[in-house]
Amino acid sequence: MNWKQANLHHSILLSSLLFAPISWASAIKMDVYIPQNMEVYVPSGRKVSEFNVHKIDGLRQKEAEISALLPSDPVLAQARLGLFVESGEYKKYAQDLMNGWNSINSAVNSGIKKIPAIIINDKFVAYGVDPKEALQAYDNYIIKHGAQ
Repeated sequence: MNWKQANLHHSILLSSLLFAPISWASAIKMDVYIPQNMEVYVPSGRKVSEFNVHKIDGLRQKEAEISALLPSDPVLAQARLGLFVESGEYKKYAQDLMNGWNSINSAVNSGIKKIPAIIINDKFVAYGVDPKEALQAYDNYIIKHGAQ
């Protein structure tokens, strides 16, 4: 799935999240919220100091992977889960689970309403576009309205 397919009917919504001053010449920080099966790239042509990708459905997919390892019988599943933890097998899933929870927490705390979404400099959000288009919309907004 690419950005165009996922966002055929989405429109750009660029709004101010905060009203702190920003510097036009400063580096850009981008937080990108996307589904697990979508790829995203850092836009070229501008200095991007931070580019954080949050795969919003990654937690659900990792939990499904772990659940698939367990038998359907609850008693057997509990025993298998005990072995899973004792053997250290869980460690290969632990970081992915933590990343999934962190991504969901970040989206909720940022007020993200739908994905894909891109937050620029913790102040502006663009829905339904790729990072390059979000950056263009951000620049246009700054030119039209000035840095707030």
